[in-house]
Amino acid sequence: MVVGGTVTLAGALDLAAAPALVAMARHFGTSAESQLFSQIVMTLPAAMLVIAASVYFFVVNKKPAEPPVVINEPESNTGITPEINQIVKMIGMKQEELKTLAAGQPELYRQFSNDLDQLDSSYNALKSELNETPNQELLLEAMIQNLQLQLNVLNQQLNIINQIKQSKKYSHEKKDQSI
Repeated sequence: MVVGGTVTLAGALDLAAAPALVAMARHFGTSAESQLFSQIVMTLPAAMLVIAASVYFFVVNKKPAEPPVVINEPESNTGITPEINQIVKMIGMKQEELKTLAAGQPELYRQFSNDLDQLDSSYNALKSELNETPNQELLLEAMIQNLQLQLNVLNQQLNIINQIKQSKKYSHEKKDQSI
């Protein structure tokens, strides 16, 4: 979008995304699984940007004049800790399920793992700031949002793998019927 002779960030993103979508459509094809994969490829950077912005916000907005409230872990905030622990357990279960399902597709599993590693490193950065930030509630909320995003990404990845397997099964059934 051009405002007063300058290109805004939103306009620049629109200009950059349109050719990328066309190129991905040509590269991956038009099947449902290819379209879903293309959508994830396009939305994952936006999710990473949200996480990075939240980490930046908490790092830049430290208030050194106030002494930080020191806690070892979020255990002192019992209302949030069970939620974090529950999401972490669900993420672990989904990661194991992803390992099992993606055994036949190591390249896809590697790409998926890289995406999750980036989110996990953002989570760890947030967690390391927990003892040093004066506003721990906001930081804990950002940690929960990161974990929920990881869980959503894992669910999308599992759906992609299941769709690929169903597509392969369907194509094998079609071949068997034609023989």
